[in-house]
Amino acid sequence: MSTVTVQLTHDVHWIEECYDIGGRHRHVSVYLIAAEEGNLLIDTGSFYHRDEITAELREATGGDGIDAIVLSHSDYPHSANVGEFNIESGDVELVASSEAPASRGCPTRRNAKSAGRWTYSGER
Repeated sequence: MSTVTVQLTHDVHWIEECYDIGGRHRHVSVYLIAAEEGNLLIDTGSFYHRDEITAELREATGGDGIDAIVLSHSDYPHSANVGEFNIESGDVELVASSEAPASRGCPTRRNAKSAGRWTYSGER
């Protein structure tokens, strides 16, 4: 496994994990956006690389953790760490378009309808 974090802009980090599973090479990406209101994470990655992603998030946030998670969808490579990150960072706001996050350890969430819009840090 290898983890790479790239600072794309002043406030956006791309955390990419490469790993082999079942003889196949996989890539998983999450994005951290630092906003005045807090740190927003797009997807949480797979449980296969939870420790590496957690370490990268600690470093990128200076130990502050995350304040909100937006899930692109609820497949495990995107949502498997919701519960752990909620425990790690405290009361994390979750935005998701399905009920699945409750089964992954984060029972409360803001509903986002497919193709809908929501505002975070004054941006849509």
